[in-house]
Amino acid sequence: MGDYFKATSRRPKLDPALVEDERLREAQLGACSALVAHASSSDEPAQIVMPTGVGKSLVLTAAPFLLRAEKAMVVAPARLVRDQLGAGFRDLDQLKAAGLIPENTKTPKVVIARRLATEADWEKWQEADVVVGTVNVLSAGYPGVTRVPRDMFDLILFDEAHHLPARTWTSLLQSVDARAVLLTATPFRRDRKRLPGEIAFDYPLARAIDRGAYSPVRFLPVEPEGGSDKDLALAQVARERILSDEHREANSKLLVRADRVDDAERLVDLYSSLGIRLGLIEGSTSAYAADKTLQAVKDGELQGFACVGALIEGFDFPTLKVAAYHVPHKSLPPTLQFIGRLSRVTSIQGELIADPRDISRDTADLYRSGQEWEELLPQMVDSAVDEEKATRNFVKQAATRTQGEEVVPWLAITPPRSVQVYELTDRPPLDLQLDRLGKVPVVQSLYQGENDLFAGVTEELLRPRFLKSEHLDGTLYRFHTATWVEEQGLLFLSSDRPSALKELRELLGATHAPLIGSKALRRLLNSVAGDRFFSVGLRESRARQAMLASYEMKAGRNADQAVAEEDADFKLLGHAMGKTDEGSFGISTGKSKFWEPKAAENLLEFRKWCIACAQMIRKEQAATGGALDRFRIADHPTRFPEHPLAALISEALLPERCLYFRDGARRIDLLELEVVAQYLDEKTLRIGLEVGDEELVALHQDINGSVSYEADVTEEPAFILEEGTGELTPLTTAFEDRPPIVFFGDGSLIEGGKGALIPDLVTGSAPSFVLEQKWDEVDTTAEVSGAVDGKSTIQEGSVEMLKDGARWIIQDHSSRELADFIQIADADEGALRVTFAHCKGSSDPPGGRVEDLYDVLGQAIRSARWCRPGPLFWAELQRRLAERAATIPIAGDADDLQNSLVSWANDNAPMTLFQVLVIQPGLRRSKSGSNANILTLLRAVHAHIHDQDAEFVVWCNDG
Repeated sequence: MGDYFKATSRRPKLDPALVEDERLREAQLGACSALVAHASSSDEPAQIVMPTGVGKSLVLTAAPFLLRAEKAMVVAPARLVRDQLGAGFRDLDQLKAAGLIPENTKTPKVVIARRLATEADWEKWQEADVVVGTVNVLSAGYPGVTRVPRDMFDLILFDEAHHLPARTWTSLLQSVDARAVLLTATPFRRDRKRLPGEIAFDYPLARAIDRGAYSPVRFLPVEPEGGSDKDLALAQVARERILSDEHREANSKLLVRADRVDDAERLVDLYSSLGIRLGLIEGSTSAYAADKTLQAVKDGELQGFACVGALIEGFDFPTLKVAAYHVPHKSLPPTLQFIGRLSRVTSIQGELIADPRDISRDTADLYRSGQEWEELLPQMVDSAVDEEKATRNFVKQAATRTQGEEVVPWLAITPPRSVQVYELTDRPPLDLQLDRLGKVPVVQSLYQGENDLFAGVTEELLRPRFLKSEHLDGTLYRFHTATWVEEQGLLFLSSDRPSALKELRELLGATHAPLIGSKALRRLLNSVAGDRFFSVGLRESRARQAMLASYEMKAGRNADQAVAEEDADFKLLGHAMGKTDEGSFGISTGKSKFWEPKAAENLLEFRKWCIACAQMIRKEQAATGGALDRFRIADHPTRFPEHPLAALISEALLPERCLYFRDGARRIDLLELEVVAQYLDEKTLRIGLEVGDEELVALHQDINGSVSYEADVTEEPAFILEEGTGELTPLTTAFEDRPPIVFFGDGSLIEGGKGALIPDLVTGSAPSFVLEQKWDEVDTTAEVSGAVDGKSTIQEGSVEMLKDGARWIIQDHSSRELADFIQIADADEGALRVTFAHCKGSSDPPGGRVEDLYDVLGQAIRSARWCRPGPLFWAELQRRLAERAATIPIAGDADDLQNSLVSWANDNAPMTLFQVLVIQPGLRRSKSGSNANILTLLRAVHAHIHDQDAEFVVWCNDG
């Protein structure tokens, strides 16, 4: 045996004249020709995509002849289809009727596998030319099935091959060294798993309809009123249609679909009560019983049948023309298969009866009212097939690299729709040849040059923290991708490993590239969904509140409305998640990150999604009227301004944490640290942490928030220690997650990679918090000493003014001062008022020079961190009076002060109002409004100090 198909005269006659004579369909001729052409150029499985009802079974029967097979295995999706295919090989009637082979052609020896294949069966079947069976009796993926001998077949044919990604089907394909042919109407799947091989031929559904090979189905929507029986409503319409004159004349039969046997049995009884007799065929129905039922339908004893898990794929019963979809399928492929049962070309059009509300996201378009299925079905099916072909070409045309065996096929990868978006001026070099990324090996990578996309898969050791041995070692794979959208000048990066993301930015020239800013984020947010938010995260712009509750999240329907209108001005939008007609989405403003929960189905779809996002980001006019428009969004700076005034450790880090060094020798409370920011260049700041006059740590922070040590280190030397839990976080990691807040001379407030508040330059009237004072007896060029003409210094003149109403005045003028002077006075209702007074002179006569404000405003900003209720300030003042020579009382009873501090520094602090006072007689009040740089800066400092729940006042010169 083994020479039947080769010895049978010659290959089937593929003559276009057979189509002209209407013996062979155009789709069948094309598919057969494509099989031969594919076999001449590729050993990959050949996918043959043909709509249901245009003659796949003929192509399947012809394949062993066309490919000159020695022995063929045919895999059917169900027993009824198995028997139909077996009969087709036994008599070859379709091939003979089509004129593909002579009428006197000898038929092959065919075996129908009806039970679990054993070793003895495989031995016996060696004599057969064709073995036909279902996967559950042929595949060793099922218990009790003996594995097929690997060299027994040289051709394996799969009907309804979209099942192939399933383990049992794939196992059977991989068990044999054979050429494979895969026939299907739907080469796409809801679970996004891809069929093996290449699409050798696809016949568009639109063409099949145009050529009369496929009859479009008419959709009859039935929407029962609330509370009524849906099954009864569907059954009544089905009864009306199957008994109509036109369907009686066409001898139409009825197909009823349920998803459970007991429901199908109930439906059979329901239809019987309406005078419609149905049989029942389900997955476990024996071939004998199924044949008997089908014959009863053909003979008119039954008017149709109910089905469960059967008769959906590959089954040919042309008179099925009315279907009642009591339980519709939730994905498109089986829905199309079901519709295909009704699409055979006969004298009457098929009709599908269903409740249009029984839909899923995948089938929603199909059931929308007003859709003409003759146009809609081809659009849905053909576009899905075209997309599958485009996806395969996308990967096929890409350059790929692997370290050893490929870990996963690129067609199987479903990239997460989660990206950070950067603005670049030049095309990044995406053709990366990487052996490592993020300090771990790259096991495979891909570069799609035409579409500017890089993707890589890394592999790393995964070891439990509680083990030092390798006993429970595992492997963790991560996916990383970068794509560039040229027209909009945007780079999209995706990785869940921070070190890999950082390295990708460096490799692609995006280390200093800005993330998209607040306007782009709002444009994206409002373009996607204006007012359907179920989760909104808010960061306090007021630092005092940020310490108490650094992040606030609102959840539920219309979550944005849960924030009071009066609070909106003090809230920064942190994240938003909402719904659209297409699904859910989310935006994180701090990282300029956009995501959707559902992963992209493939690399090409991910690329298209990024392009769509880029178009929304760069829309000329942003969508307006969004529900989140009232919340501010922090921006991402493109450069550092030249004049850092002050730097503060993030309030979110302060509670119960300290700076801890690897050697354990020192622990310094974070409030004791002085943070000094220095401008290195527009992309880099130097951040020094100091105590007294000693610098402990020097760091560099780039414009995107990355933090590194100024000097090279082999091990992280400093950590943030959480006192309560003992948890250690590397200092660089802590500062990247919670960056120091840096204030600049242009009024900007930049919080590392988290964003920035950058005010626009404004002019106007002098602010109400800027107050004129008389400085006639003061030398405004002398702050501490050196006054001339018998005048006082600024500090001396300030003390005289501060004495008015003061209970005490404490001088603290020195390095690391709280203020030059601290005034403590009585306030209303038994409260105290504490004023931190900062003095500064000017070398020039009074005027409007912003440079005169830099130092003194920086001091004011730093002192504002002490403006907090409770004993903290009083304990610090007590410590300074005891330990610092520069801290001395200069007005008021010193003993009384010391006695009061004993109580106030120990959880018995009085109600206290705080004020920060800047004294700069070199500034004229009129200039504080007319000079844009000065007004902008003063307003920014006022906003920050006000956010500390403190009052901000400036004493200046008269107009």
